[in-house]
Amino acid sequence: MEGFVYQVIIAASAERVFKALTTAEFTRQYWFGRSIASDWKVGSPVTVTTPEGAVEVSGKVIAYEPNKRLSYTWGTSNADTNASTVIFEVIEMGPLVKLLISHDIDMATPTAQQAINGWTFICNGLKTLLETGKPMPAMPWRK
Repeated sequence: MEGFVYQVIIAASAERVFKALTTAEFTRQYWFGRSIASDWKVGSPVTVTTPEGAVEVSGKVIAYEPNKRLSYTWGTSNADTNASTVIFEVIEMGPLVKLLISHDIDMATPTAQQAINGWTFICNGLKTLLETGKPMPAMPWRK
């Protein structure tokens, strides 16, 4: 794999973490107002939509194992040749969950640094929301 991996430990159940990864009501709260949509069947489309209603990312579901593993292609255009792959692994550790987010992306592309920065905020936003019930404060550059 080329790209990067994030690990975060979250004090939440695997079911709750997985629901937060796969439902728009959760993603809007920790993903800068963006919502994710899919029926989560292998081969089905996945879209990430901005608060303004624009489709920012589109892809296809590669793997879906409830409460364990989720993977989909990640493209900022409809061309499959530009797509990378995101993998979420949910690992139960008693009352905690270890969430691994792997993004198999060509690190030489201009979007790689943007992806690295974005996943940092997404991981921390998800953890904050699930552990406190409240989203992280607004990003300083968006005030």
